[in-house]
Parts: sequence; structure tokens; C-alpha cells
Amino acid sequence: MSKEYELRGFYKPNFFSIYIGGEFDKELKDMSLSDSGTFVHEYVHYLQNITTSLGLRASSFYYTCLSDLMHFIANQHEIILPVKLAFNDGMQNNQLRFTFFDGEKNIFSTPYKDIDCQIVDVVLSDTTLELVQLNFHDSNSNRSIILGNRCVKESMASLYQRLFDNTIYPHDIPYNTVELLCSILNPELLKDKRKIISLCYLSLSSQNSGLFLYELILESKKYNDLNGVTLYKKLFTIYPVSQGGNMMSIKSFLLNSIDLFRVNLNASLVSELNYFVDLLSNIRNTIKKGDIPLIDILYQDTLSFEEKINHLIAIYGIPIIRSQSGNIHLPSDSSEEVPAEEYVELMAQNIVFERVLGMTNNICGLIHICQLDENMDVDECCYEKQWNKANQCPFRVFSDFIGLTDKLKEK
Repeated sequence: MSKEYELRGFYKPNFFSIYIGGEFDKELKDMSLSDSGTFVHEYVHYLQNITTSLGLRASSFYYTCLSDLMHFIANQHEIILPVKLAFNDGMQNNQLRFTFFDGEKNIFSTPYKDIDCQIVDVVLSDTTLELVQLNFHDSNSNRSIILGNRCVKESMASLYQRLFDNTIYPHDIPYNTVELLCSILNPELLKDKRKIISLCYLSLSSQNSGLFLYELILESKKYNDLNGVTLYKKLFTIYPVSQGGNMMSIKSFLLNSIDLFRVNLNASLVSELNYFVDLLSNIRNTIKKGDIPLIDILYQDTLSFEEKINHLIAIYGIPIIRSQSGNIHLPSDSSEEVPAEEYVELMAQNIVFERVLGMTNNICGLIHICQLDENMDVDECCYEKQWNKANQCPFRVFSDFIGLTDKLKEK
């Protein structure tokens, strides 16, 4: 069974897919407290993916890799699984940087009597880069972690979740990491954790969000009287970001990231961009108007939980959502009450490319859903050789379409 089915929730970036280890209902009021909180956590990850420069550029890079994989398949007479692509130097460097800045990857809590932080220099490909290191001191042992992009994203999503469901007690790493950093650099922020969410969100303007967040927390000490919205807007105008050695405003960088995302997503899909054209247009409009719906809605105290989240959904939509029972929600095309073609293709891409690249075990990623659908024919091929299925299924349809089925050969 896939690791995601052991978790309360899981978000797959690039394919915009949420898994909830419970049940999802479009009527949020009908969901349990646990399930609605999990949905909020994973929905924040979705928004981090599509509304921040870091999320958009990480996906853009991934779509470039998928396009290369499709070209590779098209030019081969036979394919041996798993496929190992040889990236050029530029793509290898990008991949290294994304991994490097991700920081601590483990989930844990560690005992400590004292905690401090420092900026450390680390060499990557002959370049010296700065990272944020948290140091935990105990009478028996010391432990250190790198506070990178993963800690920032998970801490932000956990903080957002706990505003709606305060019954959870997550591990310090990565879910409370940013609060620990704030306790060292600016404890005043802990009085209104919506301000911490705001700083996390802004820090995702940088590929090295851990370092940027460190700087933003120190800067925020000058503005302890501001709320999360005004603090975000104040710092948004102060800090530029570096792109290719040139400095540009966070706003310009974000708009540029949206354009890059659209080009690379379009290149990786056969379907025309319809749903995403409208979605990206909504995102651009909020940026140009200077709106910050994700933060602003937290200060609308007269609104209920459902009203706040539905406000965000009205702007950003809902991605693919799968539940523990196998139910699946697919976003509908804005012009028709049918699933958006881009999402259907993304779902098929996901299961085929994960299998081709050896990112999962041999079992088809949709088998849990197909087992619950009487119209789907689940057989032994679903567990290992999906391309040999006699009947059409999402895997076989996409595999046939990209010419993979006829070229596969057992290793």
C-alpha cells in the first residue's frame, strides 16, 4: 500500500492532487473536524504550489523534465524500466538546488533544554550558499537541522490548519519549526500566529525560503504593531529578489513565474489549457490588485470556517481530491459540467510517469480507486504490467497515446 494511505493527508505538487485519509465533501460543514482540518492543510499546500514563485517554478522545472521524458520515449525503439534520464548541466544544477534548499526531510520531535539558530555556509557545485540551521541542546545530546523550504511550507500549512482544528499536536519538525525560529528571533510574533503564516507565505518568493524567512522575521521586529495583512504588504514592497543575477520586485518575479509555469505546463500536456487559463488569470488579477486572499480571510472574524475556505475556493478552485474510501473529485471545466481535460490528463500522466521512472512500486497508482468502481476491470496486470491490460483504463490510454505501450521491454 502506498505511503500516502498511511497519512492523514497528502498533496502531490505538479499534478495538483490531494489525498485525504478520511472523507471529503464539497459541503465543508458536513465534514468531520479532523477531515476538514486535514483538507485545509493540504489545500494550503495547493495554494503554495500555484500562488508562490517557489511553487510555480518548481512545477515549471518538473514539466520541463516531463517534456524531456516524452521526447525520450518518442525517440526510442524500446524502453527498459525504470527509465533513467540524463539531464543536461543546467537541469542537473536546478535539480540539485531544489533538493539542497529543501532542508530537513525527517519528521520528529526532539527533547531540548535550549535552542538557538545560526546562518551556515554550505558549498554546492563550487558556490557557497547560506542556510538557516536550528540547534537543539540537551543535557545528553545535541542535534541540528537545516530549516529549508520543506519546514517553511509544512509549518505554514500546520499553522493554518490549527486555526480551524486546534486538537492536533504535530511533531516539532517540520510542523512547528518556524514557531521555534520565531521564539528565538521575534517572540512577539507568537501572539498572533496569523502573522507567522504571512511571513511564511512571503518567504516562498525565494528559492531559499528558509534564509528569506529568517531575514523577514528579523525585519518584522520593526513592525510589531502591524497585522498579518499590512505586514505582508509592507515587506512585499521592501525586498527585491534575485533572478539570473538581476534584481526584481517580488511582484514582477511572481508574475514572471506564472508566465513560465503556463508555458511549461502547456508544453507537457496534449490537452489545451482551458481550466488553467482561467485559474492563472484569477491569480494574476489578485496579484495586480495587491490582494492577499489567503492572509486577508484569516482576519475576517465575522465569517465561519466554511465561509472563509469557500471564499478561497471561489478564487483558486479545488484540485483533484481523493479520499480513503476511493471517492474522487475532479475539477470541472468552467464552460461545461464535465471534468477539466487538463486534470484528467494530469492524473493519467501521474500514474504512468511514476511507474516509468520507478518512483513507486509496480502497482498502479489508481488501483485503490478502480477496486471500488464496478465499471473498472482490476486484474493481475494492475499490480505489475499495466501496459498489458486488455481493457482500456487511464494508464493504458495514456501509455498508448505517448507510444509507450509498444516500446516497453522487461529489464
